[in-house]
This record gives sequence, C-alpha cells and structure tokens, in this order.
Amino acid sequence: LKNYNGDLKIITIIREPISRSISSFFQNIDFYKNSIENHDLKIDELKAMEIIKKNIYTSINDIEDWFAQEIKYNFNINIKSEKSFLKKGFRCYQNNNTQLLLMRMEDLDSFFEIATQDFFKLKSGIKLKKYNIGNSKYYSKQYKNIKSQIKLEKKDIVKIVSSNYFKEFYFDKTKETVKKYS
Repeated sequence: LKNYNGDLKIITIIREPISRSISSFFQNIDFYKNSIENHDLKIDELKAMEIIKKNIYTSINDIEDWFAQEIKYNFNINIKSEKSFLKKGFRCYQNNNTQLLLMRMEDLDSFFEIATQDFFKLKSGIKLKKYNIGNSKYYSKQYKNIKSQIKLEKKDIVKIVSSNYFKEFYFDKTKETVKKYS
C-alpha cells in the first residue's frame, strides 16, 4: 500500500468495547472450547463470563493499538471524534489519496445508507445486509444470556469508560454502559 499511488477508500466499524469483547469471545469460541465446555460439551456460561471479564480491558488496549498501527502509521490518519460524529453516526477522514469512513456498529441501522452515499458520492446509499449474526448461531442462547447477565466490577468499568477509545467514540454512552454492566 505504501507504493500504491491511486485512491484508497477504507471502511472501519467500531463497537462499544464490552459488547465487542463478548462478541469476539463467541466469534473465536473454538480457541476457548477446552476451557468452557462441560462434560456434556455444553458451554459453561460462568466459565465463559470469567474469560470475557479477564480479557475486556486488554481488548480496549488492542483496539487503540490497532488504530495507531493500522490507521495512523499506515495511512497517517489520526482518528479523532467530533460532536458531528454523534449527529451523523459516522465520520469521514482524509489524508492525501486515502479516505476513511468510520462508523459505530450501534448506529449502522440508522446511518449506513447515508454514510455510504456520502462516502462514495452515490445518488443513493448501499443497503445494509446482515451476516455473521451471533444471535442466529448455535451458541445464540449462551450469547444472549451472557450479554444480559454479565456484570463488571466498578474498577473495570471505570477503566473502560476512561480509556481514550471510549472517550473518543462513546462519551455519549457512558451512563448507559455503566448502568448496563454494573
């Protein structure tokens, strides 16, 4: 990419970090199966929640490192949120021949068509099609249960909401997140 001189258009979707950690755990469940399966090969939700809780804060560091390495270093685009991000549900960034569309996953249903229309300069936006949905997989029951039952310690929630990532893109969701997971 460093030697490519044409135009680049990149789309990146971000997600609230606790929901992202839960989803990531289930997306990569094969890595954990020996740690979370009971003798009857069913998922032990308590064991799964413990692993998720242990990995949540590391996940935020991984996200911040990913932005620094993949977006800032490779494309010299510094991701900073602005109040307009909340009103539009997405934000476009540009550096030289590289354009980046950044959207919050929680806002996709509301803004995907508008964002793609704006980003690609189309007469009408691209329709969103949903694939790879956790609620429709074999572990959907456990996924739903953990999403609704997981509770974090106050110190962990404070770490999450005070992270740069959360402050940049989820500052409007702090009360909701704290209430949901405490």
